[in-house]
Amino acid sequence: MSDDKTNRINNGIGSKGLLLLLGEVTAMGLVGVYSSTHFSVADSVSIVVAFAIAYLVPRFIYSNGKTSCRWGQWMLLLVATAIAFYTVYSLIAATPAAGDTLEAPNLTADSGLYYCWALAHYDGRIPSPDITYSGLSIIMLGLWKVLGVSAVWPMAVNLMCVLLTIVMTGKIASRLLSHRFANANPPAIAAMAMLMVALLGFFISQGMRIQKESYCSLGFALAGYALAGMDSTNVGAREKRRDMVLFLVGTLVVAFIRTNFVYFIVVGAIMMALANRCALWKRGALMAVVALAMTFLFNGLFGYTIEHQSAIVEGGKAVARDFAVGIGQQPYQHIIGEYYLLPKWERVMLLPITMGVQYIIPFPWLYSYDNASILSLLPRMRLMWYFVGGMCMFYYLYMAVAHFKTFNLGMWAWWPLVVFMLMSFLTGGLVSRYVLPVQPLFVVVATYVIFLVKEGHFRRPFTILMVIYALVLVATLVFCYHAQVEYLKTQNILT
Repeated sequence: MSDDKTNRINNGIGSKGLLLLLGEVTAMGLVGVYSSTHFSVADSVSIVVAFAIAYLVPRFIYSNGKTSCRWGQWMLLLVATAIAFYTVYSLIAATPAAGDTLEAPNLTADSGLYYCWALAHYDGRIPSPDITYSGLSIIMLGLWKVLGVSAVWPMAVNLMCVLLTIVMTGKIASRLLSHRFANANPPAIAAMAMLMVALLGFFISQGMRIQKESYCSLGFALAGYALAGMDSTNVGAREKRRDMVLFLVGTLVVAFIRTNFVYFIVVGAIMMALANRCALWKRGALMAVVALAMTFLFNGLFGYTIEHQSAIVEGGKAVARDFAVGIGQQPYQHIIGEYYLLPKWERVMLLPITMGVQYIIPFPWLYSYDNASILSLLPRMRLMWYFVGGMCMFYYLYMAVAHFKTFNLGMWAWWPLVVFMLMSFLTGGLVSRYVLPVQPLFVVVATYVIFLVKEGHFRRPFTILMVIYALVLVATLVFCYHAQVEYLKTQNILT
């Protein structure tokens, strides 16, 4: 019997397996009890069924792979349960608490636009708002045609995308790192990466809203897993075909939801094609061509022209209007000036600043506190993201430079950094949600550093650099707090 089959059997039977099953049934029961305190029995049943399916799909994929372990399964259950409770809390706030229903919830900002577009095209009950990419709304529309109009179904799909992203991040980490650590258990590597993604509060919070980010994150994770296969010379023909399918699916998801993000997947494919092994150029070129073809196809379907995307790179007054800053960002604009009116070379020179801003936002102290609670503020406490960032900085600034030949993670590790730089350049560091799809990819790099230090490598330089990093980070956050709050007070925005 193969190790893979033995692993699946051991994870699925026995008293520990029954205990996990009991935990799953209990978790769904608690979600049902909580939802029944504010919704009807029928609505509560639909919530439990939707969230159970959203959990069971990633649970099945994870448990039937060779990266599965028991504590990883429990962690996935706990994360799914926490997200489910938070989502029910959000649904309550948007429906009975606001005097609305699950069919027509009180959703704001982008979530409201996507939902209203789907309602408008479902039965024409309201005018259709103007949105650039309608892929997310089309998914909602398809769900409603089968299951009926309700905010529950798109929320459940978002939950499933988040959980699948967590699972795929673990698989990427195991694929890239297992052969680098002879004494490490591949499931332990995967579970460590999954845990860190699960603790990225702001990243997870977007999966509790009707937003594009959870879909894009899953698409990047699927494409990232396929690109990670190019790092290994032991990938067989069957795995290569599977990788191409996963790359195709991941790219298709991103193209359908936010087509212009496919360019970043193209960048990854090109980078892997140009890696040290020249034999990979055909495979990488094929991936890049496929991704570009999807970009042109869906740009045409959604009417988002390449000229418009080029205009973002060029900058100008029109782009500045598209990226108008909010109240919380005005202090930053006061410092950096009219970013999109600057010449491109100056915007490149500002990359250290824009990347720094992109890294540390959003701030919990700049928030609408009218209906604030610990649950609404908790995702904005980005401690795990700062931890992951510290690990990655150690890799990029020290390991990849001083120990490039010995402890190099390959071209794949530079892909999320390049995407992060491009995002920072294009937005001036103003849009925190745009970098969420690559955050799980950084987690893989952070996992590599953690396991290296755990094995005894670089402990002295790691300790020194992390102490410096922590001091700089705290000083930066203190400066940002005082600078932003004082500026807003002088403008009579805060009292």
